[in-house]
Amino acid sequence: MLSVLVIAMATTSPTPHQSAAADSAVIDNSGSTNTAPYTITVRPDGTARVEISPGHKETKKLADATTAAFFKDLHAALPLGELETAPCMKSASFGTRTTVRYRGATSPDLSCAMDERGKRLAADVAKIAQELQIFSLRRYDGLRNTHMIAQPSPTPPK
Repeated sequence: MLSVLVIAMATTSPTPHQSAAADSAVIDNSGSTNTAPYTITVRPDGTARVEISPGHKETKKLADATTAAFFKDLHAALPLGELETAPCMKSASFGTRTTVRYRGATSPDLSCAMDERGKRLAADVAKIAQELQIFSLRRYDGLRNTHMIAQPSPTPPK
């Protein structure tokens, strides 16, 4: 009876949510002194879940061409841990670290990419952030009161 249970468990297919999550890529931006950190979870269907610290969350749809280019370049960049990077100078106030997580691996900081695969992936990440209109700044009210303003930038009128 135990073997029947094991076989049944082994042949059970994952739910669509499970398989979509396994194929998703996660873009992490560390933020800086002047910008809030953010995370973008991109699914192969172009759905992008944006989380800007400290608590703004929304889901948007990327253009098909943007999604296709990102996943094509992401697959070409595998294994992510082997992308070439070099130490790069960053501003203390505006310097950030941007990485991509995919299938259990994490890229090095893409803003310091040295090879073409990493540079293409970094360009895709920048395009995604621009398309999603991510804008996050720290705002200071008075001398002692500090809080984050973290939201996508407003959509320009058409």
